Amino acid sequence: MISVTLPLRLPNPLNGSHGHWACRAKNRKQVRDAVFLALRQRLKGFPLPAVVTITRIANSGGLDPHDGLPASCKPVVDAIADALEVDDRDPFVRWVFEQRRGKVYGVEIQIVTMASRCPDVAPGSARRPAPDHPDAESVKQASTAVKRRKVG
Repeated sequence: MISVTLPLRLPNPLNGSHGHWACRAKNRKQVRDAVFLALRQRLKGFPLPAVVTITRIANSGGLDPHDGLPASCKPVVDAIADALEVDDRDPFVRWVFEQRRGKVYGVEIQIVTMASRCPDVAPGSARRPAPDHPDAESVKQASTAVKRRKVG
């Protein structure tokens, strides 16, 4: 298990009250870079499948859990996916979003491997199931669907 807490502020990008688009893009890039630099060495060769829990810490009442919370965590998700060297839609990474009150703003990231539940995947060795594994076909279909969406 990997656990990291970073002093980052994650505003809700959906309410449109956080300045000019260039300022918002700069802030998202700073968050993404900070998370990537904090995790890149720890996640190199991390065994998949994994569950990533991102907890937004703020002194506010909280965000709407079904749209505002995932949207505010998107730069963190992108950075973690880059550090894991996967797409953020990869079926072998499950994203969980939580929030809690705190005196200071921050983000807590916990990454737990689920490789122990998949006997066909040795920890640290394979990042995808073997071709004869029951999940191999569904992963292949999901990858093909993603490629089709990018091209078309």
